[in-house]
Amino acid sequence: MIKLKDISKIYTIDQEKIIALKRINLEVEHGDFIALIGPSGSGKSTLLNLIGGLDRPTEGDVVVKDYLLTALSDKELALFRNKEVGFVFQMFNLEPRLTALENVALPLLFAKVNRDESLRKAEMALDIVDLSNRLNHKPYQLSGGQRQRVAIARALVNEPEILLADEPTGNLDRKTSEEILNLLKILNQDLETTIILVTHDERAAGIAKRKMEIEDGEII
Repeated sequence: MIKLKDISKIYTIDQEKIIALKRINLEVEHGDFIALIGPSGSGKSTLLNLIGGLDRPTEGDVVVKDYLLTALSDKELALFRNKEVGFVFQMFNLEPRLTALENVALPLLFAKVNRDESLRKAEMALDIVDLSNRLNHKPYQLSGGQRQRVAIARALVNEPEILLADEPTGNLDRKTSEEILNLLKILNQDLETTIILVTHDERAAGIAKRKMEIEDGEII
């Protein structure tokens, strides 16, 4: 489903070259659940961003399903992200003025799905994450764990086969973190969603089928 071939990423900051990733090779099968672990600055999030089409490699090829991401235009990448991949971030990134239902419906509205259908699918996604009783609550009316569940529902609403989660429990307490991790495990087992989880937490990484450690831009 995902294949990275000789991926490198180099940033230039104040004329200094920063090597974020060094010749990474990785294959991910359908239904896999991989945890990328490593210290801050090791290249975990950079790797996730390349897989999700949020960034481009300096060298190498990224193939996701039938898409050669390195050959796509910016517009084509935007369509790919909207259709094929769900993203979950540490900071939730919810629109504060919108309800949970409206937040989850946003990717569908961006894809020009009509509003009634978007809201119907958003309600189904919120039901999957056990938030059908919070449809009309705004983010400030929800706990941290509930906000992250809304973010996961939003990531799932387009029914992507791939879910990319970047430190999804980083701002949550231990009990809530366990609930979110258990939800990811259920999504992987029951929906066969392919998940790549970035974390520095060994406990969180323990729910994955495979663990890969990244250090100084290399899988070690």
